[in-house]
Amino acid sequence: MKMEINGQWCITEVGHGLDVDNLETTATWVPTPTSGTTTSDPNGADFDAMVAKGHWLLHTPRPEAAKIMAVTAPFSTGTPCVAVVFARMILGDEDKGVRPFVVDIHDGDNLYEGISVKLLPPQGGSDPLPHSITYFNNSCAVDSLSMPNPDSNKRFLTSLSVPQSKPSFAQSIYRVSIGALALSLSASNYIKLSATIGLVYSGQRCIGRPSSNGDRQNKQIPIITFSTQQYPILTAVAQAYVLDAFYDWVTEEASFLNPVTVDDTTLRIRRAMAGITKAMTIQFAYRGCLSISERCGWRGLFRANMMSRMHALARGLAIAEGDIVGVSMRTTMELLLGRYKMPLATDPQNILAKHEQGLLQECREVLMKTKTHRSEEVNNHVLPRCQKIVEAIGHRLAYEAAAGASQNGVAIPTCVLDLFKISVVRLDEAWYIENIPGLTRKTLDEQEVKAMAAVLEIADRLIEK
Repeated sequence: MKMEINGQWCITEVGHGLDVDNLETTATWVPTPTSGTTTSDPNGADFDAMVAKGHWLLHTPRPEAAKIMAVTAPFSTGTPCVAVVFARMILGDEDKGVRPFVVDIHDGDNLYEGISVKLLPPQGGSDPLPHSITYFNNSCAVDSLSMPNPDSNKRFLTSLSVPQSKPSFAQSIYRVSIGALALSLSASNYIKLSATIGLVYSGQRCIGRPSSNGDRQNKQIPIITFSTQQYPILTAVAQAYVLDAFYDWVTEEASFLNPVTVDDTTLRIRRAMAGITKAMTIQFAYRGCLSISERCGWRGLFRANMMSRMHALARGLAIAEGDIVGVSMRTTMELLLGRYKMPLATDPQNILAKHEQGLLQECREVLMKTKTHRSEEVNNHVLPRCQKIVEAIGHRLAYEAAAGASQNGVAIPTCVLDLFKISVVRLDEAWYIENIPGLTRKTLDEQEVKAMAAVLEIADRLIEK
């Protein structure tokens, strides 16, 4: 890639995030007057002629409709910027729904006519990008990406003269799910880096008084010998290995879902899988970066050691391509309402599968007591649990993927799987102890000590991979 053009995706507005179907930026068709051709009726027989002769004007009707976070300001490289801008298509006096448009933003030095940009202040802690607020004042779009494609599936194919349906809009933004998956894979690297830095540091950092001759082996011990140091580091190692196996599975599953040839339900499933992957990965990245940086003492605070910076980046990823809380609420409600199903557990007796189904059943019982999923009871008792449910689904899927990979010849040690399972149980320890017969805090502690000891023996070899 030569990076000759800065391509941006402008969909989120200052006043509209997950509710993108309510965005306010407009794209109005302005036909070019042609003698002998009538173009006033967007539904008439001469519609094709009208589209062929004219242009789109993008406009921001109020400050809350400005596009937010896209990197649209010119910067020092002189790279020109082109954006895919989502706006309400206006034909005549009719609103035809939200559609994508290609817009030239600047030539690398100067913004094009009708476009203005305001730089946002720098983000705290993370690597700076010139994120901006972008305004359009009757700016001319290059083209509409909504032009009918004869190769597209008829279920999604819509004429420009017909208001866009929800399925066709979902198809037009299906790449958001791919973006969420890609961001999850990058967040996994934060877990790996934190675990590696923490393990190397903990092996070198010693306590005790050094001997007079400078030989520290007999007088000092490395802090990795303490279980308080081992747990966050080894847990991150186990989670990283399991996530790698899960990513292989989920990316293969998503690649079979062709957005052009599938129905709305399949698009929903892909979106749910992306949201589940992201929620689980960010959950592990948050805990790994923060807990390991704390175990590195004052060194964990400095930018050069990356952990505080990676934690800040993970916060940004939690919001990008769909806020985790909002995505979790949508996914959970769609599952509870039976809009689709996630892959069934290969072992329903696994405690992670029982946890997933137990949380869902608790919410189903709330729904059965109310007539609508928009009730106050659902707001109070279901919505606060949605993120935990989505994470629980991810935990079960990830464990099954890792166990399956191990059976297929990919070397994931059993002790790594055991430590991963225990680390997940710790995230909702009360539920497991209440609902899994024979599981107590004592037995959980014993299992954890055994798994950590086994992983510690091979930790150096694990981080080398």
